[in-house]
Amino acid sequence: PSAPPSAIRSEDRVPFLLKTAYGASGMVNYFGGQLLKVLSASIFVTGMGMSPAHIGWVFLVFRLWDACLDPFMGWISDNTRSRWGRRRPWVLIGGLLTGAIFPLLWLGQPHWTEFGKLAYLVGTGLVFYTAFTVWVMPFQSMLTEMTPDTDERTSISAYFSFFGKVAAITGTWVWSITQLPIFNDPVTGQPDSLHGMRVVGLTMGLAIMMLSILPAFLIKERNPEFIARQPKEPFWPNFIRTFEN
Repeated sequence: PSAPPSAIRSEDRVPFLLKTAYGASGMVNYFGGQLLKVLSASIFVTGMGMSPAHIGWVFLVFRLWDACLDPFMGWISDNTRSRWGRRRPWVLIGGLLTGAIFPLLWLGQPHWTEFGKLAYLVGTGLVFYTAFTVWVMPFQSMLTEMTPDTDERTSISAYFSFFGKVAAITGTWVWSITQLPIFNDPVTGQPDSLHGMRVVGLTMGLAIMMLSILPAFLIKERNPEFIARQPKEPFWPNFIRTFEN
């Protein structure tokens, strides 16, 4: 018979509050990474009158930008040495910037030229995804560093998954909220999804700020003295080693 699982050491247990805080912050992972794509057809195409083909190219640019920026930001976070640890400063800065920039994504005007709309969306989107990367890479690294116990890590992941589903359900209602009568065009009386999204976007930006910075204040790094003594890793040798695996 297999041996019974060993008990989790008290020092390796993660309190319910910290699990909940990390999971709730994970909602920003959906709002920043998925919601923009979910709303692209209804807001940018229907509301602003942009070409669906152009929207496809825009999101390709965003993904390529992420592919280049993510490993670089991970390297910066790994090599950060501060009194607040490697992750918390970037989580705080990136979370505040992500929430502040999110409402700007919806300020394009329907009467602009197609090139003007594209230029604004690409420019604002690249700034947004840069801020989001500054937050999400250190944030995701926190999960495995909160505890060395695999059962506790699984439990934290379950909280993260639960709140991620809550965020996805919430995101499906955003379009419906923009169709409420309070956002109707005062001249035609027809629903104005773009105006509604600007108001909703401002509210969501504030929510992103509040949720994203929770780990920066509540989750402290383990073994800070040991990490402070670790030598900093060079970028390119590790980057090349990744593709050699």
